[in-house]
Amino acid sequence: MFNVGDLVEYIGFGKHNGELIGFMESTSDGKIGVRWLTTKFGYCAGSLSVFNNPLDYLRKIDKVEE
Repeated sequence: MFNVGDLVEYIGFGKHNGELIGFMESTSDGKIGVRWLTTKFGYCAGSLSVFNNPLDYLRKIDKVEE
């Protein structure tokens, strides 16, 4: 599972080339979500997304590749 502060990339629909990166943070209602750092696939930088099954859509990464 993920922890608050983990850096993650979006891997949903087979898209996992580092284009959509974010970090895990907790929401006001106690859920854990992703605060996006980049914009891609309909997700906007700065927005927060909560996934019901985050392991299906996210992968933890160590750093952002340039």
